[in-house]
This record gives sequence, C-alpha cells and structure tokens, in this order.
Amino acid sequence: PNGTGTALAAGFAPPVGTNTYYVYAENNNRIACSDEDSFTVTIYQTPTVAPITPVTQCDSYILPAPPAPATRWFTLPGGPTVTNNVERLPGFNVTTTTTLYAYAESGTAATQICFDDEPFVITINQTPNIPAQTA
Repeated sequence: PNGTGTALAAGFAPPVGTNTYYVYAENNNRIACSDEDSFTVTIYQTPTVAPITPVTQCDSYILPAPPAPATRWFTLPGGPTVTNNVERLPGFNVTTTTTLYAYAESGTAATQICFDDEPFVITINQTPNIPAQTA
C-alpha cells in the first residue's frame, strides 16, 4: 500500500494462493497527490491425478474409491459440468467393459474450478459356460 513494495511488470503471473495487489498513482508535483486501489487474486493449484493401472476381471468388478487426490468417478472426461456425465460411486458393480474417469478438482463453483481427470479402463471377461457332458 501507499506506493511501497515491489512494482510488478506487465505479464506478471501471480503465485498459487490468495494475494492482495495495489494499484498506486501519484502526480509527482511539488504538492504530491496520489490515489490507490487494491484487489485480491486467488490462484488455485490444479490437482494432478496419476495414471491408473487398468484392471481385467471375470464377470464383474466392484468399483473402489478413486485414487487421491481424485474424489469422484465419472463416465465421461470433464467431470460434473459435462452434459450426460454420470457419476459412479465406490461400490458400483461394473459388469461390462468400460472406461471411467477419476476426477479431482480445486476451487469452488463460485470462483474457478481447476480439475484433472484420468481414465481407468475396466475389462470384464465373461466366464465361459461349459455345457454338461454326457458319458
């Protein structure tokens, strides 16, 4: 405030976190007049979801909790803002080969949501049915 601190150059990229910045101007006359305003900037860290090892199971697979920092599973990439994207909860019984997306976000809906998602391929093989043999 009051023209103290470090002047920031055009193109300055604020760091992750919440910071207050000041705009200060003065006329540099013998009797100095100045004005100041401030604003707050919040930059969220985009989460990173690590690659998920695909699984192959016979008949069905019970969906576990998503790997941290992900908190939700979806049927399409992009999370809850994507039209027709269905959330799958841990414990969901997967019975056909599918790809789900582990979704992590930071920020809030009132600000800007930063997100990452990672595909998780689940392959379901059906147990073969061997007919009864007669001797």
